[in-house]
Amino acid sequence: MPSEVSSKIYKSLCGVPANTDGLGGEGQFITNDGMFINIQNSETPGIGIQLVVDVNGYQKGPNVYGRDTFAFQILNDRLVPMGVYGTLYNDELYCDRNSNGPLQGISCAYYVITGKDY
Repeated sequence: MPSEVSSKIYKSLCGVPANTDGLGGEGQFITNDGMFINIQNSETPGIGIQLVVDVNGYQKGPNVYGRDTFAFQILNDRLVPMGVYGTLYNDELYCDRNSNGPLQGISCAYYVITGKDY
């Protein structure tokens, strides 16, 4: 699915159209249970591979960063939730429902895994 299509489908945590530019450039696939996974390998040194996962697939809602769509990054050969110190998107800046922006919610996976309310 090209990013211009997904930007019409996905919303940020604050409800504006999500920034999906550059996500899924290296590949996308759907698992047998419908999960939709985008793979991006950045050309910028130190950023590496990011995965954006829509846990119930893009054909089912809500298609919102931080609700059913979460990001991860490979750091030091480990898959970590976006928002962990050192990841591309900081949890405090990109998991704030009161802040307006097309990437809001992209780092909420860290909060979900650690049980922090957001």
